[in-house]
Amino acid sequence: TFFYNHTESVREFSLKLRELDFNNFSEVESFFHNLPDIGKNAFNNCQTRYLYDGKFPRIILESDAQIAIKGLAFFDVVGTVEKLDEFVKQVYTRMNWDFPVNIVNANALNNRYNLDVNSPQLKEILLPLYSVDKIVYDHIVQKEQEGSWKKKEPLFPNIIKYFRIWG
Repeated sequence: TFFYNHTESVREFSLKLRELDFNNFSEVESFFHNLPDIGKNAFNNCQTRYLYDGKFPRIILESDAQIAIKGLAFFDVVGTVEKLDEFVKQVYTRMNWDFPVNIVNANALNNRYNLDVNSPQLKEILLPLYSVDKIVYDHIVQKEQEGSWKKKEPLFPNIIKYFRIWG
């Protein structure tokens, strides 16, 4: 199965995450403040890690946001989940593909961990895991509002690179 195709460390970490009660804030705080390296790679500002130039550190710092923002220049299309339709249209246009009739914008996981995404306490606990991503995200939103992401010519005409930040 899919689960057993992963390394033992990934499987062990996945099982610990599955057992985590996200309604128990002290348990959540302890879990995320004591992440093993695999957890830091999976949860600590993972969008910024993706854009990081070179070997990224185990923990992403606020100063790393500027490195990630510079990395955005290498992408022909950049978008946010709030404007997913527009983002997908830009990708299809850049690739000269026929545009699909419907774009499905649904979370396939359907909140399996029963997260209360509006909980101020949970947001505060998890903030260190996405605070740098939020800086990059806010930069992208500002550029979207300015219309700065609409490049006329791709950097690499035969290859399109795209980036989507989840909001």
